[in-house]
Amino acid sequence: MMELWIKRFVEKKYSFSTTSAYGYSFSVSSINPGASNHYWTQRQYVQLSIFPIESVTISTGIHYDWRQKLDASDRKNATMICDAGIEETFFKNRLSLSWHINDILNQNSGINRAISANQLSETVQNVLGRFWMLSASWRFVHKRK
Repeated sequence: MMELWIKRFVEKKYSFSTTSAYGYSFSVSSINPGASNHYWTQRQYVQLSIFPIESVTISTGIHYDWRQKLDASDRKNATMICDAGIEETFFKNRLSLSWHINDILNQNSGINRAISANQLSETVQNVLGRFWMLSASWRFVHKRK
């Protein structure tokens, strides 16, 4: 798999990162030479966080996965998972309150593919779809004298 990363951080303004990965999987069996497996995969990820005021962070991310179809019955070979959230800190960054929504487009498919010398396996799993979460966390700080 070949990957390319680009990241940029500007203090008190924004944080941006993107990752692009491409792969080609193939296998040939010595037992059954006619049962060769080969396919392309692609992954893209973009993340953006902005800091409009000192204690607030607004963030979003998009994760796109694509895999080549192997036959006509192959389904859901592309997914785009979008997440977003907002976080605010209080009491000198000790208390953090945040709200996040995950899988906004409800496209998480739960499909995993593995390839070996003479076998291609595909696993379909039940996954937690779109959900939101409200959270609070406290950071304990102990200063030594």
